Amino acid sequence: MTQLDPELLAREGQGAVQVDLPTAEPLVVMLAGPIRIWWEDGMWDSEPHRAYTMWRDAVRVACVKEGFLVYSPHRAWQGAWSERAQKVNDMAIESADVLVDLTPPGIVAAGTTAEVDHAHAVGTTVIAAPPAGAADLGALIATLRLARAQTGAKG
Repeated sequence: MTQLDPELLAREGQGAVQVDLPTAEPLVVMLAGPIRIWWEDGMWDSEPHRAYTMWRDAVRVACVKEGFLVYSPHRAWQGAWSERAQKVNDMAIESADVLVDLTPPGIVAAGTTAEVDHAHAVGTTVIAAPPAGAADLGALIATLRLARAQTGAKG
């Protein structure tokens, strides 16, 4: 097992993740990915859904442990969706240093596509990180460390 094992990180993410207080401004990361599609017939608890949710939770926990400040839309609003609430996600995109697009290959998520487009429009860096394994998670964290160094944010 490695420190970046997606399954272990996803399980840890079910509770609060303890981190030290930052000594400087952290890198601000927004996680974007499909939400509504998983409620379509046959998608809930499917293998792609399970792989996606494990990856999403593992990425979130790994980023938090790295000292980044993470915004996850799937955890922000709970209940029936209203497009009025998208303003909060748009503000998160505008405030973020990086938007990480977690969309799995072959999944079309109009809302995520719109968020990626908004990130490009406002100058927020976008990194694609579809579900993968520990090595890919390590590469993502390394890329985010570089982004932190380039933005001047230090977690």
